[in-house]
Amino acid sequence: MPTKLRTLKAKALQACTSRGHKMSRFHNSIWSHNSYSKCYHCYMEVCVNDKPAPNDIDISGEAVALNCKHNYQIDIDNKVTTSCDSDDVNYSNKMLNKIRRLKVEARFLASTFDHDIKRFKTLKHLGDHYYMGTCVNCNAHIIVDMDPGPCRNVIHGLALIYTCKEMLNRK
Repeated sequence: MPTKLRTLKAKALQACTSRGHKMSRFHNSIWSHNSYSKCYHCYMEVCVNDKPAPNDIDISGEAVALNCKHNYQIDIDNKVTTSCDSDDVNYSNKMLNKIRRLKVEARFLASTFDHDIKRFKTLKHLGDHYYMGTCVNCNAHIIVDMDPGPCRNVIHGLALIYTCKEMLNRK
């Protein structure tokens, strides 16, 4: 027997995918009856509330109301078509610039612990929103997470906990 929350999540995912979004897992809020999900591509959110207030709604968010701003969109026949709208390109460029800025910030933070991070790679098996850099000396990692969820940081990893010398001594 599906619960009300599962039913609402299924309806929300159906509405979001019909608008071209690729949604992440739902994250439950600790303090309320809300669950949140983000699009992997454009980071628009959907919120599901199984006990809404009298003046509230049960499914809300930009992902339900707007099409995905990634470089594709769904046409009337639900076929994926490429799009070259200037708004889509501008949004993609903004997201790339945000990712670049976070990678630079992650390199700077790791350098304060004497790490030398050369390249970041996308962790495809975890989704398009994880980028991991590794120290060339001690193999300590630093991760840029574009979809951190409610209890994680955007930038995290062992390179922010131990210095390069401490990591080499741990081996």
